[in-house]
Amino acid sequence: LRYEPLEREAVTGLEIKTVNDNWTGFHGWEFRVGERPVAVGKLGRYCFAGSRERHEVRIVPVKRGPYDEPANPSTVIASVLIDAGQAAADGMVYAALAQPVRLEPNTRYMIASYETAGGDPFAADVELTLDPAIEWVGGCYTLSAPDQPGGYWYPVQSIEPGRALNAVSFVMQ
Repeated sequence: LRYEPLEREAVTGLEIKTVNDNWTGFHGWEFRVGERPVAVGKLGRYCFAGSRERHEVRIVPVKRGPYDEPANPSTVIASVLIDAGQAAADGMVYAALAQPVRLEPNTRYMIASYETAGGDPFAADVELTLDPAIEWVGGCYTLSAPDQPGGYWYPVQSIEPGRALNAVSFVMQ
């Protein structure tokens, strides 16, 4: 017998509340991995039909410490480019990682997509339903371009539980 890993999406359901295209930077959400490690093979972004740009989706770790410190965008766990033009209809578009990555148990991460003001629309407020292997912590965003001074990712925990600042996801193996 040959074993094939079971793939499952981190985001099992979503309801888009607001669509936007007026902010440049990374937008997404923060999560915590449960008691077992998670292997990630694909990253994705919700794309609207008629979109035309390529969007980088990243997973970065959240620093540990007594405060909710921003994540350093140069510490990238996983990254792909999503070709939004592939979306024939509204929906999630995924791209495979060159190699699966392991997310450690009881560890916080942020996943987000880079957006450009005046570019493709994105789900700026979205209610997520997640796979039980991960737990929602909050939304996240950057204030400027990644890898630039001031480009740190900031958590947003004041939004309603289960809400994100962009519809991005990953596929677990």
